[in-house]
Amino acid sequence: MSKKILVILITLLILGAAGGALGYFLVYNKPHRNIERASVDYQLSAEELFAALEADKEGADKKYLADDVMQVRGVVMDKISLGDTVLVLNVSTSVQADNLINVQLHSKYVNESDYHSAYEALSEGDPVTVKGKYTGSDL
Repeated sequence: MSKKILVILITLLILGAAGGALGYFLVYNKPHRNIERASVDYQLSAEELFAALEADKEGADKKYLADDVMQVRGVVMDKISLGDTVLVLNVSTSVQADNLINVQLHSKYVNESDYHSAYEALSEGDPVTVKGKYTGSDL
């Protein structure tokens, strides 16, 4: 009887390990979502996004931090090159650091030649529309 129980326990252990490995593989090795091809869930201006965050940060975070894609229109205030590239969109008539929305573009996710030509073509004051995911606010 004990040999039978041992075989059942070993079989359950093997099945559990196989199920865990399969679950790990499916969760952590799935392809990244292609934002460029994804449909837009929210379209708003940078001013509207900033106003929503200023009025109710927790509510806006809850609404926009989901796995939704948003499209934000604004004006390029500055281009700052770090390791990745950051565009700063002006969202207010006043030019204060507190009234800016930072849009970070990661070159590793964009075709290098397309990325550089599009980025270099932008100038301060140009209207721009960016599509991506909201990742939080420092308000």
